[in-house]
Amino acid sequence: MMMGVNRCIKLLPVAVTVVVAGIVFLMYFCNITKATTINQPESYRYYIQVRDAFETMGFKVEWDVKKHCAIVFNDYHSVILPANSSVGKIDDGRIEFDKSNVILDEKMLIPPSTYNIIMETLKPGYTKRSIEALWDETVGLHLQDELWNEQNIYDAGHYLMIPLHAAFILDNGEYQQQFADQFAYFMDNKDNIAEGRLNQLHYYYLLSRFIVLASDAGQHKMIPEGMPEYLYDRIIKIWCYEPAWQWDQSDFPNMKERLLWKLNTQRPDKSYYRAIIDEELFTFAIAADLSHYYQDKDIDKRSILADILDIAYQVFTKEVIPTENGGWLFQPGVWSEHPDYAYVGNAQKAPNLPSKTINNIAMDTSHSHRFPLWLKSLAEAYSPGSNEGEYYNRLREGLTKQFTDKALVEPSDEVPYYRTTNFMDGTNGVYRWNYSTQGSNNGYGPYELSGTMLLGWWTFLPGDYINNVYKDISRQFPLSDDVIQLYVGPGTSRERHHLIEGSAPYVNGYLELISILAENI
Repeated sequence: MMMGVNRCIKLLPVAVTVVVAGIVFLMYFCNITKATTINQPESYRYYIQVRDAFETMGFKVEWDVKKHCAIVFNDYHSVILPANSSVGKIDDGRIEFDKSNVILDEKMLIPPSTYNIIMETLKPGYTKRSIEALWDETVGLHLQDELWNEQNIYDAGHYLMIPLHAAFILDNGEYQQQFADQFAYFMDNKDNIAEGRLNQLHYYYLLSRFIVLASDAGQHKMIPEGMPEYLYDRIIKIWCYEPAWQWDQSDFPNMKERLLWKLNTQRPDKSYYRAIIDEELFTFAIAADLSHYYQDKDIDKRSILADILDIAYQVFTKEVIPTENGGWLFQPGVWSEHPDYAYVGNAQKAPNLPSKTINNIAMDTSHSHRFPLWLKSLAEAYSPGSNEGEYYNRLREGLTKQFTDKALVEPSDEVPYYRTTNFMDGTNGVYRWNYSTQGSNNGYGPYELSGTMLLGWWTFLPGDYINNVYKDISRQFPLSDDVIQLYVGPGTSRERHHLIEGSAPYVNGYLELISILAENI
């Protein structure tokens, strides 16, 4: 019903064919299955690319050359969006949106509020979807892709960790099998895993948590053959045999030697030289998961893994600093001389910011969101009642106190949604100014790390309070444009999976689902 002779598929192109017929130039672009990164100015950073968003959801998109408008439709409804306008048509009725769409690099972008209105029209009940519908349209699709490739590997563990735990806690065999299929798919292609140790460890932690959850649930057959041994071999190689990089000096022989140097070097040339970094913390947690898995299966492997856990325990006893409120901070001040923290003393973003450091600055809240689960893995590596296990559990309780008292900001009349300060001590200055994926004169301003909270990992803290936070968040969907703009922040130029690109997960149901699941686990 929408196929006029003067219309062609142009919106949000990937490949271009130019056909000259008289004086008419007709550009045609083929469908795309992943998001295309474009240069979006700061004010439109959280806008949504129309073709990516609607074709991902199974709808059709056309471009009317003569009328210069986009047409989004299915078998029942159509939406017409004139370029650079806040006025459109839904079927035959005129509608005025809150904000105008924009055309950038020959792609139309719309604000999230416009997307939600259109989706409500094209897909009745869209804003009140069941967990099953949300899962099928996000996690179910995500798990079918090659999540170990360069584009996907860093993010997959972040987004899929809560769904993974929910699949077992909610005892949903279908969802468990989807994860088992993803990991079997990976094992068939493990030699093609993306390069970069940190990238790999993000994905490996998803594997190790699956091994623990499936084993504890008695679902041993779901664990792909050879996967625990593969993961064990990788962790031991990283720990004992593979060179470990270090800032401004030659590589250490392995990760263990680098960690021992950090533990024994209190005054390096730069404060961050002795920072315990993500790849070390992920390695601790994966080793803990494997130790838990092998406790009744392989004493020799568990004995070798104990070396990693012993040093992890040294790290968490020496580098955790208690705070007056009963919480704690991890290595406060260690990042103060790092370029990412060079502007934290600035309260607002502005062009040509001067460098302004804070000596005892705490770790940023974005990277800190993994600690609740890392500590849970470490605690579970030990027998119930053990000194080490109880210590890690006390750290989880202290982290709850620190996060809720200092970093988490509850809704108010002025700002009716949850936020987090940028740093775990409650400091809220500028982070990663001029960072490589942000560009010049750009970075994270106050509260612009808040979106990480929606990944749900804070729910692994003990107590009901955090679960209730996610209950509140899940009931705030669909989120307003202002909330999404803050949560997306300055974004990143790194290419990502189309389901989680930019503001997509805030409107397609992915983060809504994670919030619902985080409330229940």
